[in-house]
Amino acid sequence: MDVAADLVEHGTVGVAGGLGRHGWGAAILMRDLTSSMVPPGDDELPVEHHLRFIDHLAGMSARTWNWHDDVGLLPYESRWQLFGDRMIEAESAKGFPAIVPKIAGEGPICHDLAWYMALNAAQYL
Repeated sequence: MDVAADLVEHGTVGVAGGLGRHGWGAAILMRDLTSSMVPPGDDELPVEHHLRFIDHLAGMSARTWNWHDDVGLLPYESRWQLFGDRMIEAESAKGFPAIVPKIAGEGPICHDLAWYMALNAAQYL
C-alpha cells in the first residue's frame, strides 16, 4: 500500500487478523473518504478528474513495473477467469448485481471495456 501512497489514498488506519471462533476473520479500520469518491450516477466527470485518474494509473503502473507476486495474492491463471464464460454465467444467474460483469458479457469489445472499468472502478461506481 505504500508503493504509491501519494497517488492512492486507501484510507486504511489499521488491520487485525485472527478474529472469530476459528481465527479466520479479519477487520480493517478505515478513515471516511466519502467526500473524495466519485459520486454515484452517470454524470460526466470533469476533465481534470479524468486526467488525474489517468495520471495516477500511469504512476501506479510505473511504480509496480516488473513487480512479482511472491505471496500468491492472485495466481496468474486466475486473472484470466475474472471475465470468463463461467464467471459471466454465475453473475447472470445472480441477476448481475454489479455492472462490470454484465458489460463484459455483451461481447468482445465490451469485454475489453469491462477490464478497463474493473481496473478503474472508482470512476464507475
